[in-house]
Amino acid sequence: MRGADGAPIAGARIEFLPAGAAADATSATDGRYVRRVPATGDALGIRVSAYGYLAYVESGVQVTPGQTTPLDVVLALA
Repeated sequence: MRGADGAPIAGARIEFLPAGAAADATSATDGRYVRRVPATGDALGIRVSAYGYLAYVESGVQVTPGQTTPLDVVLALA
């Protein structure tokens, strides 16, 4: 998680959609987050929000069983 200026965003909330697909996550001080999610073959949506920034939503994120799925997010200032 980074701002448009490239600085990491700590404490951003990461929600996995549909609701209940996986527990929410929070970004660490370096802006990183990790969450294990069930690889059902269905695409997930992800919503990221942080105070002072516009929310970011992405749908159609494919999760492959046994692999890491990176998703780099840049949040714009509100």
